[in-house]
Amino acid sequence: MPTAPRINYPDLSGTTNVLVLTTNMYFFSFTGEVDSNVIDIQININSSGWVSNPSLIELTLPSFAVPSRNVLPDGIELDQGINIIQVRSVDISGAIGPISTVTVTVISSSQFELVQPSPTGIRLQRNAKSVYLQWSDVLPTDVTGFNVYASTGKGGTKSGYLRVNKELLSSVSQTKPIEELIDISNYTFDVENPGTITSPTQTVQIQNVVLTDLVIQSDLKDATLDSYISTPNIHRFTLSSDPKYRVTYSIQALRNINFFSFQHDRNDSVGNGILNSDTFSIISSEDPLFYVVTAVYFDKTTGQMQESKYSLEMSGSPLVLDTTIRGIR
Repeated sequence: MPTAPRINYPDLSGTTNVLVLTTNMYFFSFTGEVDSNVIDIQININSSGWVSNPSLIELTLPSFAVPSRNVLPDGIELDQGINIIQVRSVDISGAIGPISTVTVTVISSSQFELVQPSPTGIRLQRNAKSVYLQWSDVLPTDVTGFNVYASTGKGGTKSGYLRVNKELLSSVSQTKPIEELIDISNYTFDVENPGTITSPTQTVQIQNVVLTDLVIQSDLKDATLDSYISTPNIHRFTLSSDPKYRVTYSIQALRNINFFSFQHDRNDSVGNGILNSDTFSIISSEDPLFYVVTAVYFDKTTGQMQESKYSLEMSGSPLVLDTTIRGIR
């Protein structure tokens, strides 16, 4: 007799035969493993009866996936409240193994004690056949992963926001933010006495001293990399007509911000890790798609899995290049 299917935790930190989750996600999918002598795997959703349905549960030894992302790319749609999904395997002799259970309680985001933040720093780069999305790793809470959604209309209109990435984009793939609290220095100068102030870590050149529009050009030295970064005209102060002002500023901290990235070719299929290409591939390559990113937080101790609200929306389409060589008159 086969053993019970082993279900992966959402953060892929291990497996279990009994997975209990509370989430605000109305579409759900999961993966797992079975024994090598298994020839079939069955599923029972909310006591609807046991079935061997490759659309609902896909077996590729030793792995299985619920549901098949070729058929249900966004996952199984859940009802608000308690949803129970059971799976069991059948081995080569016809023996049926023990049941593994996933219990998912769907609640609204407002019912969580803490509403988790959305990704920030969203930016988009247009490539010849795809778009390249990036977002920063600056989040106040440890995040499990990210999802990317796209829509054929602005603000989620037309197609609505449909998930693009097949698997959760793991946060482990990027270094966490590194914050160095270094009091570099303080600088003081008189408006009536412009000039250059020098210290071991920074040179400040005061130029164009106009009382209504004081501009300071700085060359900042990165305390970690020991290299200079030119940042002209980064400080601007508006002063009154009284020239007897003294301006003081200081750098209190340096933060290295890393970025996650995701490349979307609207013609890629599930085999390439891209969902809903049947919707996006029929859109003209010159027409933009509208993208948002969410952060997914999973707490293994409490079983809570929360997806953040959508990030700010970015739109873009591939940058179609005309490579035709034309004659010159």
